[in-house]
Amino acid sequence: MYRITTKQKDYNEVLGSLHFVDGVAQTDDKWMAEWCRGRGFTVEKIEPEVETHADTKSEAEAGKTAKSKTQKGKKQDDEGNAAGENDDTAADGAAAGD
Repeated sequence: MYRITTKQKDYNEVLGSLHFVDGVAQTDDKWMAEWCRGRGFTVEKIEPEVETHADTKSEAEAGKTAKSKTQKGKKQDDEGNAAGENDDTAADGAAAGD
């Protein structure tokens, strides 16, 4: 990732695929970054922002919660269908309440 900065801090324009806000744009395009450097822009190579561990943990927990609810709902449906449709006790001739 590249951060491209103009000398004009109030530059808010589109230049090719770059969208400058307050004189700063970002791109993954190495060619575009080098093109800007050759025309007097300041170009810095930066690392993309990475989510913190706490954010990743909460997303994982959220995924587990959603998955648990889905499995629980499915299990309850399966039990309900099995008890109503495939009652082994009723198939043997015995009454359900005996």
